[in-house]
Amino acid sequence: AFGWYIFLLVMGYVNPNGSGSCGISPYNPPHCYGMEDGSVMEGVFPDIPCGRGSVSRFIEALGLILIIIPPIVMMTCLAMIYRCVRITEQKMSKYGARSILKNETSTASLGIL
Repeated sequence: AFGWYIFLLVMGYVNPNGSGSCGISPYNPPHCYGMEDGSVMEGVFPDIPCGRGSVSRFIEALGLILIIIPPIVMMTCLAMIYRCVRITEQKMSKYGARSILKNETSTASLGIL
C-alpha cells in the first residue's frame, strides 16, 4: 500500500482534496473553473496544470487488482499448506501409539494417550 501511494504521488495523482489533507483526487481549485484539463493559468500556479490527477481507467483497474490479488494468493497458499499437512498426518497415523491402540481389541487404557 505504501509503495502504491508513492507511485501515485510521483505520477501526480495525489492532490489536496479541500479538507486539509491529500488524497487521490483531481486538482480543480476555484481558479480552474471553466478551463480545460491540462491548461495552466499564468501567474497563479504556473507549474500545476488544472485537472491534474484525473484517474484513468488503467490506474483504477491496477489499484483494484492490487487489492484483490493478495487475498487470493494467501488463501491459495494456506489451502496448499493445509492439504500437505493433512496428507502427511494421514501417512504418519499408521505409526506410533495410536496405531498400536487401533489394533488393540481390549478396552483397557494403557495411559499412553
